[in-house]
Amino acid sequence: FNDSESALNFIKDCNLNQIEIPLIFCDQVMPVMRGDEFLEIVHRIIPNTRKIMLTGLASAESIGNALNKANLYRYIAKPWQNNDIILTTKEALRSFYADKTLEEKNKELEKSFFYNSDTNLANWEKLQQRFEEYSIKGLTLTLAILKIENYAYFIEYFGAKIYKKILLELIQIISSKLIEEEEMFHTQLDEFLILSTLPFSEKFI
Repeated sequence: FNDSESALNFIKDCNLNQIEIPLIFCDQVMPVMRGDEFLEIVHRIIPNTRKIMLTGLASAESIGNALNKANLYRYIAKPWQNNDIILTTKEALRSFYADKTLEEKNKELEKSFFYNSDTNLANWEKLQQRFEEYSIKGLTLTLAILKIENYAYFIEYFGAKIYKKILLELIQIISSKLIEEEEMFHTQLDEFLILSTLPFSEKFI
């Protein structure tokens, strides 16, 4: 891009459409906006993107700003060596995708620990985490307990597959009635909890 405004508009559009930008090269000396200022804005929009500054005149202060405020991956002095550019690009891309893979694995691990695998609802561990979060905020909580009676007999006569199908339909119906301040948890096979930050409601009775 020939100017920072066009580049920022492009970055914002990509971010809005969930298009990844793994790597950005930026000169320090540009019209209207310095490179470290530009990268600081970029970092607020797409913090995981690797950012490399090309510079021949940058001060230690400018480089420090880019390092501290934009998480600068590396700066390369002019005139640069082509092999250095190629190697830095490969390393930056490898770093970006390694972090992305790690983040995805962490999300999978969190999901397996905090969510029920059958219903995808938050489980008991997640409920405890919510209690701690709301306790810090000093919120008063309302807890509704929904228990399915004789589920074992239902599974015995109709099978686990039918039970799960009906269960998922029930969850969908209840979830459609919840508002932003309410969250549903699957704490046991036959037990569900609804946590609310609002006063007690009789809407499920």
